[in-house]
Amino acid sequence: MAWYTPVDPPAPLSSVLACVWTARPVGRHLLVPDACCDLLWLSTGSMWLCGPDTRAFSFELAQGTEAVGVRFRPGYAGQVLGVDVAAIRDRRVEASPLEGNHGPHPTARLDALVSHVEVSVAAVGRLDHWPDIVLDLLAAHPRLSTADLAAAVGLSTRQVHRRALSHFGFGTSTLARILRFQRFAAHASLFGVQAPRTLAGLAHRVGYADQ
Repeated sequence: MAWYTPVDPPAPLSSVLACVWTARPVGRHLLVPDACCDLLWLSTGSMWLCGPDTRAFSFELAQGTEAVGVRFRPGYAGQVLGVDVAAIRDRRVEASPLEGNHGPHPTARLDALVSHVEVSVAAVGRLDHWPDIVLDLLAAHPRLSTADLAAAVGLSTRQVHRRALSHFGFGTSTLARILRFQRFAAHASLFGVQAPRTLAGLAHRVGYADQ
């Protein structure tokens, strides 16, 4: 996406942030679920928290609007920001802009967002890295059932579901579907999808039953 520029987060925040980014979208754009949450700041002055999505959504900003943002790794926005991510699932919620004079330049606003995350992480103290365990299991075993995942982490299926809602905003079955689609999109972008046989091969590679 030429209008969107992600970069790696500062090393101390790499455990909670997937990236930091700047964007200047023109026209209408379609985004698909990635299990992440974004905190973004528009050049108009408004700030928004984008919850975890379970379906694609489209958006369009006023012409000339710039945006900067931080993208939280799956399972960490709720911990760091102290929000109920299940309550903002498939929603964009307006947040209070950060205090201080950060100037009109996108870099200043992005630096302020990163500093806000740093302060929030320090305030939390010890983070729960259970989401990483789940993500690693689903990456290694794309068709892992909720029952098998629960057995692997030593919890009941009900406990896993509650913890998944708290961390990811949805259950592990939905999470697995989103991760599977993201793996497919990554492979399709890398290798190209030119023929049904290739499509079937890519689908099989990432854990789909068929194309």
